[in-house]
Amino acid sequence: MERVCTAYHESGFNTGAVNFNPGDKSTDYGIFQINSRRWCKDDRTPKSHNICRTPCSAFLQDNITQAVQCAKTVVSSQGMSEWYV
Repeated sequence: MERVCTAYHESGFNTGAVNFNPGDKSTDYGIFQINSRRWCKDDRTPKSHNICRTPCSAFLQDNITQAVQCAKTVVSSQGMSEWYV
């Protein structure tokens, strides 16, 4: 249930949501707004840890399988504290 609420509050269930964070120059992607600094790899964030070993663009698809897998990795590693909602 927490992930459903997170998806709603982070992106409004918009799989194509992209939000740039000027403070650390990272970007949040997709339905769960997964951050490029730690969890996925994009061209804007050169020092990404890419813990989910996934290109961030994969989280912008209507098929949310990869986004769900990465969200599970985030929760296993950080709990729900990675999201502010």
